[in-house]
Amino acid sequence: MFDRLPHTHRTSRLVLRPLASRDGASVVEHMSDFETARMLARVPSPYTLEDFDQFLAYTQTGEEQVWAITHATGCALLGCIGLLPMKGGAVRVGFWLGAPHRRQGIMKETLTAVLEIAFKQGAEKVYAGYFDDNHPSRDLQLSFGFVPGARALEFCMATGKKRPHTDTFLCAGKFESCYPDG
Repeated sequence: MFDRLPHTHRTSRLVLRPLASRDGASVVEHMSDFETARMLARVPSPYTLEDFDQFLAYTQTGEEQVWAITHATGCALLGCIGLLPMKGGAVRVGFWLGAPHRRQGIMKETLTAVLEIAFKQGAEKVYAGYFDDNHPSRDLQLSFGFVPGARALEFCMATGKKRPHTDTFLCAGKFESCYPDG
């Protein structure tokens, strides 16, 4: 599926581009914020440049498409978003923004673009999820029409503990009816 995905995508304010080695210091800085890291399952704390290098190498395998989120007018990394293919024509989306860039509509704009890409490429369903105390992520997903599904304890590398987590999903038809221009 990802051989047809755009490497770079532009929105009105943002550029989504492949994650690159030049992003290492910015990612490490953002992931040094424990409040960010603890909302993500696969991010250790402390997060090091070695962790970033391992993640970057993983993204270059093509197994998962990961974009760096930047402003169209600059190159500073604001966050990341990725799509991971799953069985049955589905994908999983994961995302984060650095603390200074939240509450500006950046993730809503980014997620709209990535959902458009996923559904145009033939995904029938997009899965996501949130740790239950991550209310901004929950609210964002619900605003797009994601439906809460399974609840379980999921291991969080940053905290070293299992934490309450809710999986969500969005079907193509639901997104297209809410965002007909997508």
